[in-house]
Amino acid sequence: MKVETDEEEVVSKIVRWAATEALVRVVLLTSSRANPQAPRDILSDYDVELVVSDTRPFTRSDGWTQGY
Repeated sequence: MKVETDEEEVVSKIVRWAATEALVRVVLLTSSRANPQAPRDILSDYDVELVVSDTRPFTRSDGWTQGY
């Protein structure tokens, strides 16, 4: 499993994925990654919140998370 360490690359990948999902209306990056003053390291995770127009496809299966 490859661990992404380039923050721009990771955020770009999230944005590209969300742009292909018609149900996604808003993507929010929270936690220390959203705060430029917060200390971060390689173990700092990416807390992403999605606002979607229909939750059912996302709650029925976790297949949408595969490969990310």
